[in-house]
Amino acid sequence: AAAAGPAAARRWWPGGVGGPKAPRGPPSPPRPLPCTAAGPPGLRPAPAAAPPVPRSGCSTEQVLLQASRKRNVSAAPSKPCMPVVAAVATGFAASAGIDEGVAALLPKMKRMRLRPSLGQLRLQREADDAGALLPQVRLCVEPEQLRAAVTISISPAGGLCGGGCDFVHLELSFPPQYPHKPPQVVQVSPVSRLPVWQYDGSFVVLARLTDRCWSSAMGVADIVRDLMEALGGAATSNGVASCCHE
Repeated sequence: AAAAGPAAARRWWPGGVGGPKAPRGPPSPPRPLPCTAAGPPGLRPAPAAAPPVPRSGCSTEQVLLQASRKRNVSAAPSKPCMPVVAAVATGFAASAGIDEGVAALLPKMKRMRLRPSLGQLRLQREADDAGALLPQVRLCVEPEQLRAAVTISISPAGGLCGGGCDFVHLELSFPPQYPHKPPQVVQVSPVSRLPVWQYDGSFVVLARLTDRCWSSAMGVADIVRDLMEALGGAATSNGVASCCHE
């Protein structure tokens, strides 16, 4: 009994509860305390990694801002970030809407351009009467451009341009308010001025084209007649064909 020692004293008795208890193991070592910012530099925790950027095109700041708004119950619900593709599609739609608006105005603009002015309508009627002029006069009327070209055949023996020209080319420019406003006559060739006409710069001065003499009943044929009378010597003493009867 003495050889058994303390193990015999811990012998299990038949009336006992449970079997014999196993001997306790060595105590576990104490758990290490978490490192704090105040601890040694070598024991400080590593900085947390930044959350990944979502594929929807939103930045990290926008994701964090949305998360903070969701936690705040009193704040109004925020709209989710729009992907970049959706934003580009919206821009294309806006530009397409502007193009459709411009396209809708094109028919109206075409009708406005095709509507002739009063001067164009008057010149269209006068172009039909060009054949009634003298044989030495050639008239070409362009109603759309509000202009007309006049070519007058002259005799070189008359000495009007030094005997070196056979034709006088003139150009008439009409205002849109024609015939309520008179046109302007420009001598294209010859370059030298003719002694039978008066000039104001490059414009030929005719008494009929002044505000005092002009009437809406006059036209291109009356202007050509005054030019021919001056070239034929039927001019007044001051070199300008008279049209006013006072």
